[in-house]
This record gives sequence, C-alpha cells and structure tokens, in this order.
Amino acid sequence: MQFLHEALAAGATSNVLRTTIHSTLWVDIQGTFNTETVTMEYSVDGGLNYVTFTADGVDQTWTAQDQRVYNVPGGLYFRFTVSSGSGVDLDIHVDGTGLHLE
Repeated sequence: MQFLHEALAAGATSNVLRTTIHSTLWVDIQGTFNTETVTMEYSVDGGLNYVTFTADGVDQTWTAQDQRVYNVPGGLYFRFTVSSGSGVDLDIHVDGTGLHLE
C-alpha cells in the first residue's frame, strides 16, 4: 500500500487519487479518531466538483480505523475529507492497479 495522505488533521482534505483503469481499490485508514468523520468523495469532471462516494447505496464514511475494498471504474478522482474536530491524526493508504496520485 502507498500513502495517499499522512497525518491528515480535522477539517482537512487529502491528496487526490485518480483511477486510470477499471480496478480494485483498497483503502486503509489508520489513526486516532475522536468525534470526526472521514468521507470518501469522488469526481467525474477532473476534480472540479466532488460528491460523496456510495457503495451499495451507502455513503462511504469512517468513524474508526478500517480497511475497505471497492471495485471502481477508470477516470474517477477520489479524495477524503475529515470533519471538524480536534486531536485527529489519520493516515490514508491506498492500493490497486492503475492508480495515479495527483
């Protein structure tokens, strides 16, 4: 796995990841949560506008450390946002074929 973002703080947004081909995307979020929520967002327009990513009709959010796997098409841009709060320090790792860190 490779770092997408290291030591992501409350109220912050991660670096951007682009899928270049249809791929399996592994996401691993590690660190200390308090009351913060991490939201996975995606863009289809080159990163100009982002919306919450859903899988099986469920918004993809984290309130604790977790690892998840997604089947995603190529050409999407992904980022992760952390809600406001204090004391959060999160590392986000990603892995998969055809991933490009922007």
